[in-house]
Amino acid sequence: MDIINSLFTSLNNLIQRYLINIVFALIVVLIGFGIARFVKKLIFHLLNEINFAGLIFNGNKKPKNLNRKVANITEYIIYFFVIVIALNQLGVTSIILYLITAAVLILIILFIAFSIKDFIPNFFAGLSIKHKQMIKKGDFIEFKDSVGVVDEINLSEIKVRNKRGDIIIIPNGTLLNEGFTKKNINKSKKK
Repeated sequence: MDIINSLFTSLNNLIQRYLINIVFALIVVLIGFGIARFVKKLIFHLLNEINFAGLIFNGNKKPKNLNRKVANITEYIIYFFVIVIALNQLGVTSIILYLITAAVLILIILFIAFSIKDFIPNFFAGLSIKHKQMIKKGDFIEFKDSVGVVDEINLSEIKVRNKRGDIIIIPNGTLLNEGFTKKNINKSKKK
């Protein structure tokens, strides 16, 4: 009889331990998925607010719904980590799961690096232009075959309005690397 009681007690303890782990894993999944949805909405609104697609592509043709895609990718990344945490709670994680996590992180880092490779030089060139006050709104500049009045200056690009009223968008890095001419009413000055 002692053996049967001992067996039932061991089985009961084992079931309770796994039941607690399963309940905890389900709670982690529910809370994590809720956080993922919240973060997705937050990132989408932040990206819209800072005009992320415009900054990355410098006014060139932008992929449709880029901000929504970045927010969705963020949501899926959070889902992935939540599932990893839940599986770890259940004792299911292994070396393979860690390798998959590392591969996903490497892919994300590469995606971000390739996404901002043009933005970073333009950003620093924009800081230089603003700090040295090379160009101001209303200045008349000549760049390659484009001539016009500076309509807007931001950290990634300069918008120039030509005589026909067309807006020409010039990335800051390109403007500084290839040179431009700033024209004043009384004199011309090469920058």
